[in-house]
Amino acid sequence: MLISQCFKEQCFRETSDRNRHSASHKTQSNTKKHKTHLIDIMPPFTSHIFICCNHREAGHRRGCCDPDETEELRNAFKVEVGKRKLGPLVRANKAGCLEQCEHGPTVVIYPQGIWYGKVTPADVPRILDETVIGGRILEDLRIADACLNNPQCIHLQQRTG
Repeated sequence: MLISQCFKEQCFRETSDRNRHSASHKTQSNTKKHKTHLIDIMPPFTSHIFICCNHREAGHRRGCCDPDETEELRNAFKVEVGKRKLGPLVRANKAGCLEQCEHGPTVVIYPQGIWYGKVTPADVPRILDETVIGGRILEDLRIADACLNNPQCIHLQQRTG
């Protein structure tokens, strides 16, 4: 895949300025190495991580993914993505309610569609290393498919019952 080849060649690591990146490819477009590279197109994310930062009042029956409103989990993802120099192909963004409150704090990774629950800042390095980089699902954090958007989910019943 061309994007991963470019990533391996550190084209994106050398600069965060897309214009300089594109310009470097334009000036090198006659070389065999970059002849087929798509310039001026932002590469797709290999992983787009959404971190629920929804806040609810203390004691709410559904719980809250960011009870102290500090976005600590999102910030941990941003720091760890930066440490690993995964940008711009991996992006971590805050999200509003992901409707998996009973499993919160909740994280979803696209395009893989991996849902993790009860995520803490201490889990972030492992999520990046094992799931985003290594391609392995962390079963201890995974929200089971049977629980996603299921009003009969045992976790929902325990929380509201």
